[in-house]
Order: sequence, then C-alpha cells, then structure tokens
Amino acid sequence: MFSASPFQRNSITMLVTLFLLGTCQHGNAQTPSDVSITNAKRVGMSPNKLQKITPAVEALIEEQKLAGAVVLVAKKGQIVFTGSFGWADIANQKSMQTETIFRIYSMTKPITSIAVLILHERKLLNLDDPVSRYIPEFENLNVYAGSDQNDQLVLEDMNREITVRDLLRHTSGLTYDFLDTSPVGEMYSERQVENSDNLAVMVEKLKEIPLASQPGEKFTYGVSTDVLGFLVEKVSGMSFPDFLHKEVFAPLNMTETAFQLPESAKSRFAKVYDSQGERIVEAKDSRIVGEFLNQPTMFSGGGGLISTARDYLNFCEMLRRKGKCGARRIVSGKTIKAMTQNQLPAAAYPISIIEKQEGVGFGLGVSVVTEITEFSDTAHVGEYGWDGIASTHFWISPKDDLIVIALSQNMPFSHQLRDVLRPIVYEALSPQ
Repeated sequence: MFSASPFQRNSITMLVTLFLLGTCQHGNAQTPSDVSITNAKRVGMSPNKLQKITPAVEALIEEQKLAGAVVLVAKKGQIVFTGSFGWADIANQKSMQTETIFRIYSMTKPITSIAVLILHERKLLNLDDPVSRYIPEFENLNVYAGSDQNDQLVLEDMNREITVRDLLRHTSGLTYDFLDTSPVGEMYSERQVENSDNLAVMVEKLKEIPLASQPGEKFTYGVSTDVLGFLVEKVSGMSFPDFLHKEVFAPLNMTETAFQLPESAKSRFAKVYDSQGERIVEAKDSRIVGEFLNQPTMFSGGGGLISTARDYLNFCEMLRRKGKCGARRIVSGKTIKAMTQNQLPAAAYPISIIEKQEGVGFGLGVSVVTEITEFSDTAHVGEYGWDGIASTHFWISPKDDLIVIALSQNMPFSHQLRDVLRPIVYEALSPQ
C-alpha cells in the first residue's frame, strides 16, 4: 500500500526533489512549491513531462484562481509525482504540504458506497431491494409532477419504489437544495434537510417531501448517499463512523480520514478560499468552511469526511487493485467492476450537475467516462472518479493503471485544477 514515503521506496531509483519559488505574491512571501518525481521511468512514464505539472499549477496560483494544491500521481502502485503548491493558509503563511488535511466533501461518496457494497457482498442487503425494506420511511413517497394553474403542487405516486441501486447511482429522485430550483428544492432548504441533527432526523424530513423525479428515470444529484449512510447503520447494527473505521479505514491504513479533526492536527488543516472578482479571499460560508473540531451528530456519507492526499491514495489503490489491500480483500473484483462501469439507464444518461456532462455516466458511487466528447475530450474511456465541492478531485484510469489525486480548497467548485492536470499526466504516459 502507500503507507511508506515515496522517498523510501527504492534507493536505486533517481529521486528528484525540487524546491521552487513561484512568482505569485501574498504579502511579502513568495508562493512555495515542493515537488518530488520518482519511479517514473521504471513504470514507463516521462519525468520530464511530469515536471510540466509544476508550472501549470503555479500558474493557477499566480492568476489567483487557487490558494494552493496537493497533487499525487501513481502508476502501477508506485508514486511517481508528489507536489504541494501554494498556501494552506495565506494569512498565516502556512504552505501546502503533502500531509495537509482537506475537506473532501463529495469524495466521501465513493467511500460510503464501498461500505454499502461490503454489506451487499455479505448478503445483508441486495442492491435491487426496495430501500423501504430497511428504512420504512421510504415507502409510499410522493413524486413532484409540476404545478397546476393555481400554482399548487401536482403530486404523483411512485411508479416503483426506490432501490439501493438507485441511491448508489443517484436515480432515486432525492436532490440537493442548492442544485434544485423547483418547489422541491425550496422544501429541502426550508426544512434544512442537509443540516439535520442526525441521519434519522434527515430521513424523517425526507419522507414529508416529494421526490424530484420518478425513481430510475433521471440522474438527480442529491442526498442519496447520506441515506446510504443511514442504511449502513440500519443493516450493520453499528454507527456509520464505527463501520467505516472497522471495515474501510483501519484495513486501508487511512489514519487521517474521519468526521472530526483532532486538535493535534489543527495546524495542518487547510483554509477554504472563495473568488472575489479576480482575487481569492478567505471563504465565510459556514456550510463550506466548517472547522470540524467538534464531534458531529450528523455523519454525512455524502460529504462529511476530511482526509489527506496520501490517505485517499490508499483508498484509490484498493480500487485499482480490484478490491484488494495487501493480502486482505475489502470487496471482490466483480463488485469493483460493477461499481466502476456505467449503471445509468438510457433515460438518465449522461449525468448532469448544473450542466450536462456528455460522455460521462455513473456507476455505483463514481462517475465513469464512457465516450470521448467535447466535455470529456482530455479523458480516457473507462476513467472513473469523483470530486468534492471545495474543488477536490480524483480519477483512476484502469487501462493506464493510473491514479491521480488533486486537492485544493476553493469555491465556487471548479474543474480547473483537474483540467490542467489531465492532459499533462496522460501525455507523460509516453516515456519519450
């Protein structure tokens, strides 16, 4: 696994450590960068081409599009690039480090999905079971069908029940208030669904709100994965964080992934930044900023975890190895294959979050590139991964045996970091 430092992996492999000063000014200090490239030639990648990552990320910082970032690239289980750029905390002149802790938000979703798939493999639930079998509140829900001439809601019965598979692939009809401008989104906002005291309270609120669409008919990004966290509790008989620790974090040596930030790690927690005109400023939105110092009561499987790039790399390595971690198997290769292939019915494809993402489907907890289009023109078919709302990203390309993790803490959400990295990393697959 990736618990060892890349500096210790192979003494005969050339290790290039570059300490670079950027030109972006924050007060009197220049932007720091710390980059290491190792093992690249051994696994068939070009060290020279990987070096292009540094100026590309530094340019985003110089242009005030990012405060800082951490980038890890691994191929065939070997870390080939580690880079920390810019600032974790501009005001206090704390530079980004490989060990910086990030709010990963929706990059929590694939982890929650693995927890559900573990229970599926143990035959404690079935993906095509109705969710109401485990959570009775999801029986007999209404579905929003528009408004009549008097501006009254028109509601329908469900054509079929929501299944566990629907929750995993976001075809449940559950939504997010900040993405849904319909009366349903307004109800989510008024009832503070995403800010519920705990998962049980959230479910109680959801049973009183109509679905945004019929189950199975549309990709609707929303609180489905939070409901999966509650499902894990109901089926396993354990608290959601306890289950994650026992079945995912401990075996994967993810020692810094949690719902709460230890006081001892506070100095390594990155600040969140927001765009203000052509400059970035420290973000103030409490829903995004969250200091994570207090033990939460609402354990969000959709976006509640903090982590480091190295910790998340361990999770990605398990996915790359088809469910294995060392000699231990977390889930089967068959399950990983199902998770990382498009599971959307034709009517729900491609995914759409604010904009339609042509060529991108969704598996059981991750997006999947199914074809190259204008939207996905720098991707490789079969590439899968997901993002977090504070502009964190990961993707895995099975055919290239490649993992990329790119973490920043910038709002509003942007693919800009991923978009500058993707062509550079894929070009570096050619050692010439």
